[in-house]
This record gives sequence, structure tokens and C-alpha cells, in this order.
Amino acid sequence: MEATSARRGWGSLPHLALTALIVTPVALSDTRFTETRMTPLHESRSRMEAAGVPSVRFDRRAWNLSEEEWSRYLKLMRGIRGSVSPATLSPVEVLGIHARTEAERMKYARQWARMMREDTERILAFQRAYDAAMREIDPQGRMIDIEKLPGGAKALQPGDRLLLFLSRDCPACNAAARRLNVLAQGLDLQLDIYFVDRSTPDQIRKWAKAQGLDASRVAGGKITLNQDPALFGRLFGIDATVPKTIRIRNGKMVRLTL
Repeated sequence: MEATSARRGWGSLPHLALTALIVTPVALSDTRFTETRMTPLHESRSRMEAAGVPSVRFDRRAWNLSEEEWSRYLKLMRGIRGSVSPATLSPVEVLGIHARTEAERMKYARQWARMMREDTERILAFQRAYDAAMREIDPQGRMIDIEKLPGGAKALQPGDRLLLFLSRDCPACNAAARRLNVLAQGLDLQLDIYFVDRSTPDQIRKWAKAQGLDASRVAGGKITLNQDPALFGRLFGIDATVPKTIRIRNGKMVRLTL
């Protein structure tokens, strides 16, 4: 049996609000915040709290919004949008979702697309620099010696696909995720991570950052983050514990012990 649903990325997590799933290549990156001059955090918090909006690290000028647009954004976040979406949803997305005309919707869509394109270019440029640095440090590419893995070279091979089932608040799961992340990157494997506990998109993003997952690999689909407790139950039984790992090779599934 092949778990075909494992190809889902963040934008396909089931049972989650659509507005919370506007996922971009910078889902694991703070680039769009750190490369702009921001108002001191305590001042931003004071203004947001006074307005009745959850405090977030946003600055009106960084998002190139007028006073009128910013005021409308704050008003929207005091209403239904702030109730159903995380406070980290960008002001441009909020205004676009609640656009009053098609022209206004296209305006914010174009603005968001430009920002995401620029940020993707920054991420990819850094990834290329990182790859060059790794080749310089490790010219032979032998930082990961698969011969020393349990099962030797047969355990993992380029082209394999790994399914990792875990929960967020599980030290053993986090250790397994970090180890498989390194192996998957070193061998260019597909890594599909499944959360068996209910998690919001924001919780998943924070978890992924904490484990050091590469934003560019997530953006490129080499790492996917999914929620599907039912799949875990079908594969391992309802009383099984996490973490659990499966290797898929040539359509055949094999359980791995890390």
C-alpha cells in the first residue's frame, strides 16, 4: 500500500481554515520582517493592544500601506478575521481577503505576489550560498555515511521517500525529525511528516522552525507537513505510539527503526 496522501504540503492540511493556510515559500522564514526597519516591539504592542488587536511584529511602513489602509486592517482584525486567523496573517493578505471590489482585490494580490517573489529570490540566493559553502567544507560529500546506518547502504538510498509520524510535544519525535531532516537533505530524499495530534498551521510553523527544517526544501515540496491521524491508525493501529517511520521504495513500504 502506498500512502499517496503524503505528497500534501502545508496548503493541503485537512480540517483547517482556508485563511490560515495561505502558505508561501517563507513559511519558515522571518525574512519579510527582519529586512525592514521596524518600530520597537514594545511600541507596536502598545498600539495594537490599545486598538484591541493581538500584538504582532508589523509596521505599517514596512508593508507600504497608507494610514487609511492600516486603520482598516486593524478594524478587520478586531472582527471575524482576528477570530479565525492567526495574528501573524499579513496586513496585505487581510486587506486582500476582505477587498471591497475586484480592482482592490487585484491590487493587494499583485502587491503580495511581488513581495513573495522578492522573498523567494532572497531565500534561494541564500540556499545557493549555503550549498556552495557545504561543498567547500565537505568536497567529498561524505558528511553522512550511509554505510554506518542500521542496514548499511540498503537502509536509505537516493530516491527513497520517508514518512515520519509524530506529535509536536514528544522529545523522541523531535529527535527523530531532526535526524531524518539531516539524512533527507544529505541524500536528497523526500520527507513527509505527519502530525497525529491536532495542530494549527501556526503551531506547525513554529515546530518546523524549532527543528531546523529548511524553508527552501519545504517550499520545493521535498519536505511536506501534514495532518492525518487516520492514516497513522490504519498503518499502525489506534494504540500505537510515536514516532514511527516508513520508507517507500519502488512502491513498497518498509518500517524503519531509527
